[in-house]
Amino acid sequence: MENDPSPDIVDAIDRYSERLRAEPGDVSMDRLWRAVFALDQWRFLTRSLDTPHPVIAEFPQGAMLLAFTTAERAREGDLWAGLDPTANSYQISVPLPGAIDWAAGFADHHAVYGILFDHPSQGFYVPLTGLQPMRDRMAHNPPL
Repeated sequence: MENDPSPDIVDAIDRYSERLRAEPGDVSMDRLWRAVFALDQWRFLTRSLDTPHPVIAEFPQGAMLLAFTTAERAREGDLWAGLDPTANSYQISVPLPGAIDWAAGFADHHAVYGILFDHPSQGFYVPLTGLQPMRDRMAHNPPL
């Protein structure tokens, strides 16, 4: 779909996510999040275009913003969240790097714990309070 990352980039993110689950550690985490932060945009679900606020879902860890790397994965999220899977209008895209600060703002104003990517197919997350420090650390340090 238009503005989606290439299949190679999506495959790499999936491999990094799977590696992180299989072998948790700093190198796996660094590779995954560098790839996610290098995307052109993050996609979010919304219940209305009139007031496009991202869908927030409850998980054992706490409330999470649902974010997606591709339009197709957002449609999978539509189905999971019970939204209309035929309406692309239920997706909003937020360009990076601004998406990082935008999402982090939900921690204070909406009591959201984290951001969960590509649920239900992948499901990797980070607490919102970690987004900006992670971005800053990556900007000042080479990849692990």
